Parts: sequence; C-alpha cells; structure tokens
Amino acid sequence: MPAELFALLSSLCYASSYIFAKKALKGSDPLAGVLLSVGAGALLLVGVALLMVPSEHLLLVGILIFALAGFCAPGLGRVFSFIAISRVGVSRSSLIYATEPLLTVVVARWFLGEVLTLQIILGTVLIILGVMNLSQEKREHRPWRLQDLLYAILATAFYGISTVIRKWGLGEIPDPLLGATVNSLSAAVLVGIFASVRRGEGRLTMSRLAGWYYVASGVSSAVAILFMFVSLNHGDVVVVSPLLSTRPLFAILLSFLFLRDVERVTWRIFLGGVLVVLGSAAITAR
Repeated sequence: MPAELFALLSSLCYASSYIFAKKALKGSDPLAGVLLSVGAGALLLVGVALLMVPSEHLLLVGILIFALAGFCAPGLGRVFSFIAISRVGVSRSSLIYATEPLLTVVVARWFLGEVLTLQIILGTVLIILGVMNLSQEKREHRPWRLQDLLYAILATAFYGISTVIRKWGLGEIPDPLLGATVNSLSAAVLVGIFASVRRGEGRLTMSRLAGWYYVASGVSSAVAILFMFVSLNHGDVVVVSPLLSTRPLFAILLSFLFLRDVERVTWRIFLGGVLVVLGSAAITAR
C-alpha cells in the first residue's frame, strides 16, 4: 500500500504545481516560468540531499541512470510538451499524453520483467479513458498540421520511458531522495539550455507575483518527484505509473476549490472522474 499511497500523493502535488503555474501565467512568459520552477525545485532537493544522503550512496552508475531519467523527463519531455502545446494546443496534446501509462507498463514488462495482471491492465485502461475525457473537456480551435502531433508523441514517450529508467536506477541505489535530486538537476540543466536557445526569440519576462507562484509550483513539483521515487522504491512500475496519471482529476478538483474557473460539472468531467476513480480502485485493491 505505501507505493500506491505515495503515487497518489505525488499526483496531488503535481496537480498543486499546475494550479500555482496557472495563477502565474497571467504575469509571465511561460518558458521563464518553466525555468524558474524547475530551478527552484532542484535547489530545494539539492539542499535537503546534502544534509540527508549518505556518502556511500554516491555510486556513479546509479547517478548516471538517475541523470538519464531526468534528461528524459521532465527534461526532454517538458521541452517537447512545450512545443506541442504551442503547435496543436493543450487539448490535443493532452489526449496523447493520456496514453503514457500504457507505454510505461509495456516497457516495464519488457525491460524490467514486471508482472502484468488483468486487474492492473483493467485499471490502467480505465484511468487512460478517464484522463482522455477530462483532457478533452475544453475544445480548442487553432490551425495545426498532423506532423505537429509528433512533438506530443515524443513528450509522451520520454515521460513514459523515464519512469522505467527511475526504477532501474533505484535498483542500483535504493535512495529516493538522491534519485529525485539528480533527476531534477539534470532536468534543470536541459531546460536551461533550451531556454538559452529560445531566448533569442524574445526577452523572458515575469512579474514578482508570478515569480513567487512559479517558485511554489517548483516546490510542489519537487515534492511530487520525491514522492514518485518513494513509490517506485516500494512498488512496481506497472502499479505506480497508472496512479501517477491521475493528476488531471486532482487538478480539476483543486481548480474547483481555488481557481473557480470551472463553471459546472459536465457529463464529460463526471464520467472522466468516475473512470479514473474506478481505475485507481482496481489497481490499489489488488
């Protein structure tokens, strides 16, 4: 049960980071926000790790694996997600992102040899269908090309594969705090490089209030990453990954409470929520 609990807590913290980021968007450039939030989260984890990670855990092979996971996601995953949203919009991108658990469990079954039961498969499918319903609630009308979906597919692939790589790293160094720290640091480096390249397209701007919201978003994300590593340290990827994908449900619930930007519960939101809850229950009640 600890694995399932920490996976759901990770989803809740990720959803909280989305809420903070959404409140900050009105006063800043999105790329500047990504850079600040990722950097703030990495600094927090580094500070805690320096105090709590024993020196005998600093093994090169494990650290390199954790760094590879960070480059994949949130590093490359976030970069391609940023491009995908700018090209095809949030709704279409989110529909593809929702398939991430399916990719992850397939790779975990093949690479790590984890056991897939019918109950886990059923729960995963229900969560994917629920997230697709939640993601498609808001329609967007913008010109886009079919090949632009490749960026969303690449983002999904990097996010999915990164979870398996994290589990691989924990097999070498069973230290969730070290894994989360190295993961966040490598992601921050990659996002920083991307931001420096994109900076030539215009000045990155941000208000002071937006900056604080992004710092809060980064702290929430850092805690979410730590909880995710704890859950992977206690359980299999095929169990943890689908539960990590419940983020949209928590995000909608928090939006109702703090943003007040959802006017009513539509049948799509209701159905999506029910499917996500049923899928989560099927996995956690094994």
